[in-house]
Amino acid sequence: IETDIYLPAFPDMMAYFSATEGEVQKLLSWNFLGICLSCPLYGPLSDAFGRKKPLLIALALFLAGSILTLFAASFDYMLWGRVLQGLGSGGCFVLGIAIIFDTFQKEEAIEVTNHLNTIVPLLMAAAPILGGYLNYNFGFRSNFLAIALIVLLSICICIFFFTESLPREQ
Repeated sequence: IETDIYLPAFPDMMAYFSATEGEVQKLLSWNFLGICLSCPLYGPLSDAFGRKKPLLIALALFLAGSILTLFAASFDYMLWGRVLQGLGSGGCFVLGIAIIFDTFQKEEAIEVTNHLNTIVPLLMAAAPILGGYLNYNFGFRSNFLAIALIVLLSICICIFFFTESLPREQ
């Protein structure tokens, strides 16, 4: 969702930051850079320290990036916020799958992953619709507020309801 919700706000961000279309499109590229850099790191970290601690770190980075994008006074800060969001969301991708395979037997894990692969594209398709609504009614920053609130909710769920899924002996 975090890569698609703000797409309808590109014209408003271009106007606000006096940026070109190409510059605003860097928001996607810099985010993907963060995702690509972080994904290979979270697996080994979660194998060494368990799933919960790296997930909390990933969510904290994601929230920090979301707050930075929410309050960015310049386009450069917006770009750095998107990198931080990417560094955090990369962990959510990697650790989410690891947690599924920790929690379920192989066949059940594959089934759960298949269900997610059905739900995620629907959420991705709905994100620009939600983003367009938020942008139209509340301005482009509301998209980044929505992301920050979802991440904050995820952190609360992780802290209060998620127990370590990787057995200690592993």
